[in-house]
Amino acid sequence: KTLFPYTTLFRSTSMVVTAQGSKAPIQALADRISAIFVPIVTTLAIATFFAWYYLGNGGEGSSLAESIQIAITVLVIACPCALGLATPMSVMNGTELGARHGVIFRDASAIEQLSKIDILVIDKTGTLTFGKPTVVNILSVSQYDENEIVAFAAAANESSEHPLAKALKNFILENKIDIQKVENFEAIPGFGVKASLQSGELLVGNRDLMVQVNVHLQNQVINRESSNTEMFVSLNKSLLGVIYFDDKLKPTTIEAAREIRILKKELLMATGDAEGAARKIASEVGIESYKAGMKPAGKYELVKELQAKGKKVAMAGDGINDAPALAQADVGIAMGTGSDAAIEAAEVTLVSGDLRALTSAVKTSKSTVRNMKQNLWFAFGYNGLSIPIAAGVLYPITGLLLSPAIASAAMSLSSVSVILNSLRLRNVKS
Repeated sequence: KTLFPYTTLFRSTSMVVTAQGSKAPIQALADRISAIFVPIVTTLAIATFFAWYYLGNGGEGSSLAESIQIAITVLVIACPCALGLATPMSVMNGTELGARHGVIFRDASAIEQLSKIDILVIDKTGTLTFGKPTVVNILSVSQYDENEIVAFAAAANESSEHPLAKALKNFILENKIDIQKVENFEAIPGFGVKASLQSGELLVGNRDLMVQVNVHLQNQVINRESSNTEMFVSLNKSLLGVIYFDDKLKPTTIEAAREIRILKKELLMATGDAEGAARKIASEVGIESYKAGMKPAGKYELVKELQAKGKKVAMAGDGINDAPALAQADVGIAMGTGSDAAIEAAEVTLVSGDLRALTSAVKTSKSTVRNMKQNLWFAFGYNGLSIPIAAGVLYPITGLLLSPAIASAAMSLSSVSVILNSLRLRNVKS
């Protein structure tokens, strides 16, 4: 049991600590090399000993003490400390850089995978928009007036946590509308809600829900295409009316989308909203590809379909409905202002919910992976050059041999080089 409350700060701090202690997939390469590195170096040290003992000093052979010293020098200078530090140091500084920009990586694998993505599938509500819709219009197609239709919808959604349900609650509070108590509340993910009143069964949700339960839709509803989000209200499978909502774009969304395109990442918006509302937002943001009417399973299948085409997919969302797609994506990205389910399913969290942090996340991941590769080259390059020198290949030309003390200092210098290179990540602009 934790001694601290499970707050956003605590959760974010825990994720940073976990990420800093995890291994990136590229570390597997270093681990495999290390597994064969020690026996190879040991063999080289033994071979060096015999070569100097029998062939050193112009073929006359060296003394036992000198041969042992040269063999020990090979072992000391080949110590793979730099190899062991190469990726952990990059990961530690990369996660710190991300945290400074409001980006929390769950583990080192998320950092590496994010650097490889081709396409970003992005949710609309709460990701591109504020996720705080407001009622802008009410269409009645029955004997009930606008306030009564909203009252029915609010009653059915009283136990719902959906952003549209919160918008209804705000509307009835502002307009002082009374609502009835309902029974048998049931959420229908991707469609809406169902509840019971004394007067019958309430169904409140999208157009697909009405079609699924055979609610008759009048021509004035069928032929009306709105650029706003629609909520249909029916009682005993008879349509009462439609409520329209508007959700404002976050002021940073257009800038964030432009930055993502500059990074040459493809953008695809996937939303549960109807065609009109999806087209409106996509046009405002400048997103050419979008999918409307997407249910949770649809987003999940969309991600799988893109992956089957060989694309590396990142999915960004904030709601419970996005959780399956976030989990399926190569990298799931959750808004820190969204649901706990989304955050738990994702590998990356944008703490402030500002989509601009996504560009910082991509830049951070690319810089970190590049830094890992540089460190590995430092480590391998050092050993590739130093081991032959320690074995005495330059002795016929220079007449000099390294002592174990000098080899130890050189080995330490390689580790310092890796550390200093990793620290450069702190100055990367992302």
